[in-house]
Amino acid sequence: MLKLEAGALRRGEKKSLRRKIAGYFMKKSPWILHMGASGCLPSETEMIIGNEIVSIGEFINSFGEETRIETKHEVESMIVEGKTQSFGDFMPQEKEVYAIHRLKSPGKLVEIKTTSAVPVRLTPDHKVLVDRPQGPVWIKAKNLKMGDFLYSPRKITLTPEIPELIDMLSNHLVAYVDTTTLQNLKQKTLKKYKSFRIASSSLHIPEIRFSDKGRMFNIGELKVISNDLGLNWNVLKKKIYKVTTKGFKFGLKANINENLFYLIGLIASDGHITLCRSDKNRKGSYKISFANTNKKLIKLFETGCRKFLPDLKISKDKSTGSLTPIRYVYSSIFADILKYFGIDIGKKDFKHIFKLPESYIASFLAGYFDGDGHISFYGSKERVEIGIATSDFLAAKRLFILLKRIGIASKLVESRNNSSFGLKTMYRVNITTKIDMENFIKKLPFRHPKKVQRAKELENIFKSRKRVDMSTLSYAPLMSNNILKNVRTDEGVRQKDIHDPSMIIEMERGKRLKTDTIMKINSSMEKITGSKKCGEVKKMLNSDYYLDPVSEVKTMRSSDQLVYNLSVRGTESYVPEGMFVVKNCNGCAIEILAALTPKHDVERFGIVAKGSPRHADILVVEGPVNAKMKERLLAIYQQMPDPKYVIAFGACPISKGIFYDSYNVVGPLDKIVPVDVYVPGCPPKPEALIEAIVKVMGKM
Repeated sequence: MLKLEAGALRRGEKKSLRRKIAGYFMKKSPWILHMGASGCLPSETEMIIGNEIVSIGEFINSFGEETRIETKHEVESMIVEGKTQSFGDFMPQEKEVYAIHRLKSPGKLVEIKTTSAVPVRLTPDHKVLVDRPQGPVWIKAKNLKMGDFLYSPRKITLTPEIPELIDMLSNHLVAYVDTTTLQNLKQKTLKKYKSFRIASSSLHIPEIRFSDKGRMFNIGELKVISNDLGLNWNVLKKKIYKVTTKGFKFGLKANINENLFYLIGLIASDGHITLCRSDKNRKGSYKISFANTNKKLIKLFETGCRKFLPDLKISKDKSTGSLTPIRYVYSSIFADILKYFGIDIGKKDFKHIFKLPESYIASFLAGYFDGDGHISFYGSKERVEIGIATSDFLAAKRLFILLKRIGIASKLVESRNNSSFGLKTMYRVNITTKIDMENFIKKLPFRHPKKVQRAKELENIFKSRKRVDMSTLSYAPLMSNNILKNVRTDEGVRQKDIHDPSMIIEMERGKRLKTDTIMKINSSMEKITGSKKCGEVKKMLNSDYYLDPVSEVKTMRSSDQLVYNLSVRGTESYVPEGMFVVKNCNGCAIEILAALTPKHDVERFGIVAKGSPRHADILVVEGPVNAKMKERLLAIYQQMPDPKYVIAFGACPISKGIFYDSYNVVGPLDKIVPVDVYVPGCPPKPEALIEAIVKVMGKM
């Protein structure tokens, strides 16, 4: 048997390798069967790509056809560029997405709900990271059970972005640029088209805009001219210093700051936008209203509007039937800004707020909380929670993920209530763990007088009680139990010298304990023993991940024709819907497929991937061999004609890789079928596969 070293292909060896390959493949043309599969996601599953929330289907469609790798398999792959949230060393990490895959749907999906209650759908074979006594373990979605604890990020860290005001505004608004810039645009257009009449006809811009009388263009027209002349729009838009609509002027030097997003949060919770149709003077403009029984919030709405749009007139609703104070303004420009951040007529989607700096997100959430939030005490204040309510599921889902942006874990709870409008479904985003409630009070600058007072009461409860954390999101990883048990027995420390002996006994028997209890035990153990293992436990408990228990697993039919997956460099994992960690697509598979692309183009040497074992000379196996796959692997191997050869591609078939202690993995591969060449790596490079085939050629 032959074994390739991971670093066998150095730069100087590539030339001789090409000659070697050409010499072999002019004489022999092996057929290759690629064996390996992985679970996937339906197209509507949302992902965090860079600083955007997009569905995995949207992400694929954002790439051009030229990046597609065409294959004859049921798997299509694309080489892409992007970053996504991943998991490594018990910490959330932003990692590079280097490929995306499209497969035929198996017709069934597994829907997983945790106590956080945002469902995620996966194909049955997609692996999920589950907490076990030996540490994080990959388990297939179809094998998950109620009570399994999944790893979920508490904090989502990314590169923030503050959009420019001009990018939020409608194209029909009249834009003012300086005279020099305006004349330059006209001269360049005239030089290209020879006359303004031809330019007007070609660009669909009124001719009068180009004449001496024309002193401005609207935003949309400037974009068309910029694109037509090959100018950089990002440079040109900075020359716009104000916009107007129906006599209202708006300077683009207005500050985008925390106060603006507090105001947007107020409107998102207790305000709404309407398009004026009946009022002749206001026809076509937007009315932005805010209603709340608290006078301070009404005052904050008025102050916020005046600071951002000083020329706006703020009006009072004088209808006698309303007991709630209402204030409103008319402004199409302010409406554009609200719509950009997801507050539209009958719609709330805060995707653009997600990529803002944390202080802006905290201010938005504070405004929303002041309008529709609560701090509740139950019983004799035995159970406490902080929550935000909404009747819109998408808004609740976005609030859930926005809280994660500032490091706060929450639960999304659905309830049905009888109201004056009939049976109504409400969604509450509840914060129930002590650490998250403390962070909420610390990070959010909410200003509602009663809620500020309640927050002080809550802080006093935390100070006066030893144990208040009853949340299902506050359990410690079971691995910490084993580490502390081993430290105690190795150092010969008595149970009663550490903590309450009954707790130590429960811990050593493998019972899942709360994080604060394990932290106390670990702190005491570290003082007594000074063990470095206690530092590992401390790092684990203070990580930005928490354990989210599975509340429901159900299999359902899927009408989707295709499912999708990602390849993430380094950590080989990602976090769909911002919920819990799932397995990366086969990194080895994309490296095998990459060998078939124009860059390597092994088909020119006669290497062809085949879909039938009866037509293959070489079987390339990647991924771990599990109990179900073993029978299929043997059947495929037996169908291959002699002489036949097997390449173990990657760490998983060679030594089980990261699945070495998984209960359903039966490998390594050479215990099931004879292996001719081993290619280590996670994943190995396409060049390594080519050299492996060269090694096989030497045996033919």
